[in-house]
Amino acid sequence: MAAGSRLRRRCHSSSTDRRRAGSGGLARRRGGSAGGSLSGLRSGRLSLASRRRVVSGRGAAPAVDTLYCLPAARGRVEALAGQFRIIVAEAPPRDAPGFHLWADDEHLELRRAGDRRGAFVSVGELSRRAAQDGDLARACGVAAGKAPTVLDAMAGWGVDGLVLAGRGCPVTLVERLPALSALQADLARRCGLPAELVCGDGFEVLRTAEPDVVYLDPMFPERSKTSLPGKRMQWLAELAECDPRPLEDWLALACSRARQRVVLKRRRRDPAVASPDWRIDGRTVRYDVYRGLAGGQADGGRDGASWPAGG
Repeated sequence: MAAGSRLRRRCHSSSTDRRRAGSGGLARRRGGSAGGSLSGLRSGRLSLASRRRVVSGRGAAPAVDTLYCLPAARGRVEALAGQFRIIVAEAPPRDAPGFHLWADDEHLELRRAGDRRGAFVSVGELSRRAAQDGDLARACGVAAGKAPTVLDAMAGWGVDGLVLAGRGCPVTLVERLPALSALQADLARRCGLPAELVCGDGFEVLRTAEPDVVYLDPMFPERSKTSLPGKRMQWLAELAECDPRPLEDWLALACSRARQRVVLKRRRRDPAVASPDWRIDGRTVRYDVYRGLAGGQADGGRDGASWPAGG
C-alpha cells in the first residue's frame, strides 16, 4: 500500500503542462467500461492459444462495422467478423462510405472511401521490426530463457505486442475498436503467432489482470512539425475517441497490477510521466520503465542498454 501511494503521488505531482502532454498522447484511448475478468492471466501466465473475446463497453466507437470481401475470402473472414461483431458483404467497396474493412484471398486491410490503397501490416514489416527492435524486448525484460507474460493495454495495430509474441512472450492484446482487433487477428494468423485478443477497454481489463509486464503505447501528442505520420497512424487518430482519463491514471493502475514492470512508450524528447525507474532510449522513441507493485517480485531491471532516468 505504501509503495502504491508513493506511485500515485508521484504520478499526480506532475506539472500541468506535463499532464496536458500525457493526456494529449491518449488520443487512441477511448472512454467506456468493460466487464469481466481476464481469465487467461491466472497466476500471471497466459494461454498460448489464439483466443478472442469481446468485452462490452459503454463508449460509442466510430462506425467501422462492415467487412467487404472477395467471394473466395468469405469463408475465412466470416468467423473473424462474427467474433468482433462486424457485418460481412461481398459487394465491392467502390461506393462504401467512410472507413471499412476489405479482405482479399491473402489479407485483411482498413480502407477509407476515396482512397484506393488500404492500410495493413505486412508479415515482412513485422519481421523487420522484430529483427531491429531489440530495445522493446529489453525494456520488457525479455532475455534468453526469460519470456514474461505481457498485457498490451493499448494495442492499436498490434505490431509491438506481436513482436514480443514472436520472442516467445505470452501476449494479450487489448483494443477497444473491433475493426482493429480483427486486423490484429488477421496479422497474427498470417505471421503464425499466438496471442490472446481482447476487444474492450484496456483500463477496465487492467483492473483484474496480473501480468508480469504491462505495456502502454498511447498515441503521441501532436507536434508543430509539418510532416505527417504514416497513413496507419493518421487513420488511427481519425478513428479514435479521446480518453478523459489522464495518462497518470493509466500508469498508476498499471503499476498496481504488473508483477514485474510497466513499460511506457514515448517519443524520445517528450516529457516523462512521473519519474521512471529506468529507461531505454532509441533513435526516435524511448521506453520509460516503472517497477510493478503486484506479486511482490523483485525485478532488477536495467537490462541490456537501459539506464536510470536521471543518469
